[in-house]
Amino acid sequence: MPKDYQLYTLVVKNLEYLGYEVTLVLTPFDRFRYANFWEPIHHFIRKVCFNDREVKAHLMRRFNKDRQLTAIQAHAPYDYGLVFRCDFFDPDVLQQARKSVETLVAYHYDGLGVSPGVFERIPFFDRFFVFDPSDARQYDLGYATNFYFDYPEPAAAPSPDGKSTIYYLASFHESRNEQVVAFHRYAKEVFDLVTFEMVVSRKDRKKIPRYIKENMIIHRDQIPFEQHLERIKHSSVILDFSISAHRGYSFRVFEALKYKKKLITTNPHIIRAEFYHPHNIYLLDQGTAGIPEFLRKPYVDLPQELVAKYSFSQWVNRMFAI
Repeated sequence: MPKDYQLYTLVVKNLEYLGYEVTLVLTPFDRFRYANFWEPIHHFIRKVCFNDREVKAHLMRRFNKDRQLTAIQAHAPYDYGLVFRCDFFDPDVLQQARKSVETLVAYHYDGLGVSPGVFERIPFFDRFFVFDPSDARQYDLGYATNFYFDYPEPAAAPSPDGKSTIYYLASFHESRNEQVVAFHRYAKEVFDLVTFEMVVSRKDRKKIPRYIKENMIIHRDQIPFEQHLERIKHSSVILDFSISAHRGYSFRVFEALKYKKKLITTNPHIIRAEFYHPHNIYLLDQGTAGIPEFLRKPYVDLPQELVAKYSFSQWVNRMFAI
């Protein structure tokens, strides 16, 4: 798995709760270290004398690949293998996984259009799932939504002092800036407490609009997923701005489903979801005029068997065809 938002810690926790013995292989696997005394000298010579700007990147890729291969081989063979974002892994690593695992499954929670490295890796897998239904149809792949974690945890607490609170956390993405800024202006007039947090990479820091800098919490480092869930549990409304290139449902959708939180989203495809209820989910494409009435209506509980369908436990069973 990639290290994004430390999602892997919760995946491992849920798998272990279900009784699996887990070997975790991350990408990047570890902080880069030179393998021996000569490598930094070689690096310096290649960079200074031959103007090789890729030499360190090559060493880092080899470093991570070697450690990933060692981790896979340490406990082989395996009954099942589950790979998130296979485009982050070297094909040699996936080839070793293929040899070591009886059933190897991939799940891709990003659009294939922005991940061209995926296609050459698909043949390594017994089953390959994507979260975007349009990608599944176009490339004849399996379709699977995201999920919510269902390992035991304390019950969600109500919003403090009965205040109406709205929470938004996302990585910075220019395609949604205008919507995010416009809704933040509106939310300040409607909600008692408005918390917008944005994770901005180094390459995007100069692109941040002034309004976002002045009115939202900017993070240089990713917030661990578990901390994010704690903030979700103490909010009354979750906000979800989908990326324009995506048709799949984000993790926010299923967090709202699990914790029985109202969801405001820009994803127009959600009205076709079997768990959609107009009292629980508001499509922002309708404008903001209907939001006060939406907030006044009580949350409608959905059948437990429907909610459970989107739990990690049932999701992983579908992945492995159990």
